[in-house]
Amino acid sequence: MKDLIKFLQNFLKNDGFFVFSAFMIEKLVMLVNTIFIVKMIPQDEFGRITLIASVLAFMSPWSGFGSLQVLMKFGSAEQNDIKRKELSQKLFRNGIVYQLFLCVGFIIIANLYAIKFDDLKWIILLFSIRLFGMFLQSHLTIDYRINGFNKKFALLNIFVNCLGLIFTFFLTIYFGAIGYMISLAIAPFICLFFFSKNILQQSINDLSEMNWKMMWKYGRMESFAYFASELLFSIDIAMIAIFMADKDIALYKVAIILPMNLLFLPTILFQTDFPRIVQNADNKAFLKFYIYNYLKLFIPLGMIILIGSYFLKDWLITLFFNQDYLAGNSVFFIATITVVFAMLFRVLFLNLFSAVGLFNYNVRISIISIITLIISDAILIPIYKLNGAAFGFLIMFIVSGFYAGFLFRNYLKGL
Repeated sequence: MKDLIKFLQNFLKNDGFFVFSAFMIEKLVMLVNTIFIVKMIPQDEFGRITLIASVLAFMSPWSGFGSLQVLMKFGSAEQNDIKRKELSQKLFRNGIVYQLFLCVGFIIIANLYAIKFDDLKWIILLFSIRLFGMFLQSHLTIDYRINGFNKKFALLNIFVNCLGLIFTFFLTIYFGAIGYMISLAIAPFICLFFFSKNILQQSINDLSEMNWKMMWKYGRMESFAYFASELLFSIDIAMIAIFMADKDIALYKVAIILPMNLLFLPTILFQTDFPRIVQNADNKAFLKFYIYNYLKLFIPLGMIILIGSYFLKDWLITLFFNQDYLAGNSVFFIATITVVFAMLFRVLFLNLFSAVGLFNYNVRISIISIITLIISDAILIPIYKLNGAAFGFLIMFIVSGFYAGFLFRNYLKGL
């Protein structure tokens, strides 16, 4: 118990309460946003937006083509304040150029869905604008985190999310689905009010003493690993799109949205503690302390979530959405089981691999996850429909989670 108290005290000392508040507000805003949109626009329109949003989700990890991952990892490890600032400046300039190429790629890939579904052009265009704005916001938040400004990071997220929600309400009420898409497109650009002259300046030194080849390899492999993780959600949606209709996509999205949003809980810890984990990457005692106390916290929390989900699933779906979505109550519970497994294994170890620099392990896990999900969905969806998709996701998380735990155990043995 003493270790767990110390674990939580370290989290709070690192402005963890502000980070927790920011993520709570972000998830609440996303939930309110989704509930509002489900009630305001037809199910088929929501299904089309969800389809293109899934493309955005699996491409967003490539933001800056690895520049964000490089800044997070090596900015956290850099002790010299001047070098850290100049690293941020250099990666910001490189990242903007790469992000423009990424937006073009997104437009090309998203248009492939236009072969089967109508009225996607304006959705794709507005999501591409959002994708560019997401890089600006992500770079700024990482810059705050590596410099220990967790309070500023939290205030930025709160401001962007709350103002974005206001835009969503007004624009959707007056312009419908296109108003909703416009609000999503402009929301990330609110972060421009927080940009300082320091980030926008060109770095004076070329930082030639840094091993850029190794750093960019880390950044791009981490981008691939995160891309593969997000691709899992898109594969699930795409497999449903192949075997079922756009209304089924909307039903599945609504059924999993509440459980999947619970993944913000472990994310809060890693968003706050990532720089500290980077600085202790070779400290076996610290890593074991972190893992054990993480599990002490999330095993009982996971049990509470499962019990609550089983007894309250129908009530929650009706409360937040409407009775039309009660057909997804079994998907809701399966997704909750999946999330608990993800918290205890996959989320924990993939974040630790990123912090200690073992990007090759994350890539391995991601490849195994993709193969497992495609095979599971291809077998289960034709037989069990949406429940089959949910079971496929659960199987994938169990396989990849246990494999990640096995790999990290071997890493600790080698320290």
